[in-house]
Amino acid sequence: MAKAAVTLTAVVAALLLGDRSTADTSGLELAVMGAGALGLLGLWAFMLARHAWARLALMLVCTIEAVTQLFALGADADPPFVVVMSTAVTVLILIAVSSDGARRWVRPALRD
Repeated sequence: MAKAAVTLTAVVAALLLGDRSTADTSGLELAVMGAGALGLLGLWAFMLARHAWARLALMLVCTIEAVTQLFALGADADPPFVVVMSTAVTVLILIAVSSDGARRWVRPALRD
């Protein structure tokens, strides 16, 4: 959830800075990043509301992101620290969301 919040903050900052931004990103890239971050925040909100489908969707998104980042790390001989940390956070989120405790939490026991 923090990763999505940081991404949204970066997108808003880039939009507010406009031409003064040092980033070489287009408006389309910023829109895709913002939409992705909002989607992740939505999945987190639904998972916190104990929807099992949101947990599965979050696991799928984190798996795709982790595999993509790991391939990028493997292709670069000296990856930037930010990329390594982002990959580590994504893998840790995936481990946490895919745990048995998270599975049991989104599916509370039925009461008699």
